[in-house]
Amino acid sequence: MFKYVAYRKVPTEHTVLSFTGATDDNKGIKVHRFSVDVVSIESDDETKIDELIASQPEEIGCTVITLDEFKTAVESSAQVKRIYDVSALKLSSILVDIKKKYPLEERETWSIQKEEALKYQVSGDEADAPFLKVLATADNDTVANFATSILEKNNLFTEASAYALSEKRRVQAELLAEFGII
Repeated sequence: MFKYVAYRKVPTEHTVLSFTGATDDNKGIKVHRFSVDVVSIESDDETKIDELIASQPEEIGCTVITLDEFKTAVESSAQVKRIYDVSALKLSSILVDIKKKYPLEERETWSIQKEEALKYQVSGDEADAPFLKVLATADNDTVANFATSILEKNNLFTEASAYALSEKRRVQAELLAEFGII
């Protein structure tokens, strides 16, 4: 289980009072720190969490907050930003082969290619696919073959993209869950 605590750092003459972590007396507790003045505390024993909160210096004003308040407090923290960076890297690493094979400038034309391929398959009229006609001619192919190939590649890309996005979301959810954010 998780509990979330907001506090304020208090400078003193020799130190700064802050939320202190688990000690030998309260093993089995994880205190997750952030670059903002909140912590998430994780333990299977709620009593230990409550004891840890009660043991904090009064001056720091510990307040148990809700999950929603916690999410709002940490959304711009360095730790949460890092989670989003890591999950974005996962997405990029999965899509690296597609990016190598098809440069951005080419991928930006895929919606045009798909639209024209669909129109051509319905009408059979090359006038509905001027972009594809140029590409098919350059490849010494027919517009019909080219349109079919584009739609097949679109399906493969859609599946690869869905997989990559699902992996990104899985990694993000796992990391957020480690801190009790979801």
